[in-house]
Amino acid sequence: MNEPKYGAFSSSVNPQELSLTITAGARVVIGLLASFGVIEATDADTLIEQGILLSTTVFTAWYSAQTMWGIVRKIIVRMSQR
Repeated sequence: MNEPKYGAFSSSVNPQELSLTITAGARVVIGLLASFGVIEATDADTLIEQGILLSTTVFTAWYSAQTMWGIVRKIIVRMSQR
């Protein structure tokens, strides 16, 4: 069996990759920071700003779903290994 490359943060499916929960969770945090204005992309006209906000919101929702799937997948893999 392969030794996990990232320890507890390794993927439950491929131990040589970083966990989906960790990578998607980091993207959610970045998206939330952008949504709350902590991180600003650029000053542009209203239409472009709305597009940036919409795409940030969509990607944040997508990565939130990936984070949840990563958690569920990790639980399923751990339970099936028992």
